[in-house]
Amino acid sequence: MSAKRSPHAYSHFGRSGPGVIGVKILGRRTFAEWFGKHILVTIFLLTGTYAGALLPPPKPDTPAMVQWKALIPTIQDVLTRSGLNCPGGRMHIEIVDASDLTGDGLSYALVDFCPGGAYTDWIVAMQMEQNKPVPARFRKANGEVLDVGFAQGASVMHTVDAKLVPEKKAIYDMFSDKDGAGHLVKCGVKAYVWNASAKAFDLNAQLSKQASRNYCQRSDSAHLDGPYGLLISRIKSLGLTALPLT
Repeated sequence: MSAKRSPHAYSHFGRSGPGVIGVKILGRRTFAEWFGKHILVTIFLLTGTYAGALLPPPKPDTPAMVQWKALIPTIQDVLTRSGLNCPGGRMHIEIVDASDLTGDGLSYALVDFCPGGAYTDWIVAMQMEQNKPVPARFRKANGEVLDVGFAQGASVMHTVDAKLVPEKKAIYDMFSDKDGAGHLVKCGVKAYVWNASAKAFDLNAQLSKQASRNYCQRSDSAHLDGPYGLLISRIKSLGLTALPLT
């Protein structure tokens, strides 16, 4: 005759046995692993839903955005003829941003043309030339032609972005990588500045350093903002370990 098992021998989270998943809290680290891999995901989902409900209404399009949106059919033809394609999918054009970037009366745009992966879209920079949209030209500081592509998107640990910066007459190519606790591991900005005589955007080392410093400082402090940072702080205050999300 088998001995009876006390009900207190089971975890509060379930009983071990056929067809039943038992979750046992064996110590602080086991709890942190379970907590980090399950509860944090739920918090992110709930917070994202809540934040989405509080988003302000979109701003009306600027004249430059209106102009570029009207050119979407033409843009797709131009990109196709230039040899740009969307690997594994059909090209879909969306105007991310547009501006009279250089103060010369012509507008420039960042154009989303292809989903690039789990969290990124591929972006191409374009400019108006003789009233027609064409891919923007980029060069190294020494004048050598560069084939530059941009991406935009974010996951829990990785961010890539592109930005028009009219006050610098520049386009920024940005990225940041964080660890599972939200601490910055690596980041940077490449700044391409308009060269009117060459009608191209030249890579500018000095502005790249300045922009990288500002961007990385903001990215590094951001890990303590919002629910994720608060949750990490709470875990540490309890003497637990915050584990990476996988």
